[in-house]
Amino acid sequence: MNYRHYLGDRIFNKRVAALLFVVMMAFPMRFWITMGPFSSFSVSDVAIITAAFAWVGYSLVSGTVPVGSNRIFGALLIPLVIGAVSLLWTVDKIQTLKVLVVYAEAIAAFLTTIFLFRFLTFESIAILIKIYLCIVIFSAVFSYLEIPGFHAQIPPGLSWEIQDAYYITYDARFSHPFIGQSNNLASILAFFPFILASCFRITGSKSYIWILCLTIIAIMATLSRGVLLSLGIGLLIHLFTRNIKLMNVRRLIGCVVIITIGVVMFFTFNPVALTHLRERLSPAEIYTRIELFQQTINAVKKAPFFGYGAGVSLNLITESSLQSVHNTYLEQLLYFGIIGGIPVLAAFLAIPILIIKIPVLNQSARTMRKAVALSMVIQLLIFMSHPSFEATLLRVLILFSLGIGISLIYAANRKSTILARRIPINGS
Repeated sequence: MNYRHYLGDRIFNKRVAALLFVVMMAFPMRFWITMGPFSSFSVSDVAIITAAFAWVGYSLVSGTVPVGSNRIFGALLIPLVIGAVSLLWTVDKIQTLKVLVVYAEAIAAFLTTIFLFRFLTFESIAILIKIYLCIVIFSAVFSYLEIPGFHAQIPPGLSWEIQDAYYITYDARFSHPFIGQSNNLASILAFFPFILASCFRITGSKSYIWILCLTIIAIMATLSRGVLLSLGIGLLIHLFTRNIKLMNVRRLIGCVVIITIGVVMFFTFNPVALTHLRERLSPAEIYTRIELFQQTINAVKKAPFFGYGAGVSLNLITESSLQSVHNTYLEQLLYFGIIGGIPVLAAFLAIPILIIKIPVLNQSARTMRKAVALSMVIQLLIFMSHPSFEATLLRVLILFSLGIGISLIYAANRKSTILARRIPINGS
């Protein structure tokens, strides 16, 4: 019996399994039930654990371990390995263990995405991206329309002052009931604009342009300065390199008009956002962020070689009341010092390069490879102003998105290669 065929095609209906997984990842509703050191779990956690068991079972029976690109998988393992080693010196073992579990789950999200998408066609994966983005964006819209089941979820037991501050920001800037406030939502959506544009170029379907416009409108409505700046830099990189011809000028102007109308409508029907926009442009917030960076640098100077251990927040080792550094790179130095932090940072920065090195067989794969690499560059830029990669759910969703992108590259490889019509992702 061909066990690989049986497990890959019989037990798991490829399209149905992938669709269910994507829907559950797009709808990470949280349940506040204590499980060990964790105060809650989400629908996406259930999806990842279930799919991970399928991945392990397939690997054991078939003798094949689908990891996508071996080099990218190796780069993703570096923070997990160094984080595990930091248990030797961490100032908070429980917090470090929690972070390690979350990061292991993020890697599982990456692997299970590769596993579930490995035999799907390019068109099927692209459609799943549209479904994912529509669920994410319209879940946020339903929250503002106060539809039951889509109210903003915040941890129980918070003071009224903290809850009021949360809801003020939530209402003013386009946020998500389950993913979180605006910066979280913007970080997740920012992975897909260039991928959507490339899907349009490869397939010719105008539906990708409409989803692209919807995604850009949602990102702009978040008023997330770091994400918008990162997207702008990404666009400049594209224009400078001129490697990917995404769309013609007339269609580009049409997209700009649609996006402008959407953003104007958001501010028209949500006037509190306009007030909040003025506050976002205030230099006082920038000075506060710079002061926070300085506090982090001072803390790193006190433990320059090994840091304080993975997941240790700033308020545990300084007088600051803030937990987040708002800079993923500084946080790695805070966690691991110079000795552990530099390899982790090198692993992050190497991922776009490793994506570009994935072998491609046709122009469609080449176009998608460049789009995915640019999308990852945008995430790395976002890391400079947001702790995206350190947030529990965001880390999982970022690696899930990366898994989708890599799957698209390999699917594009199969798209116009008749002899390799069913080539799985066996690593490169």
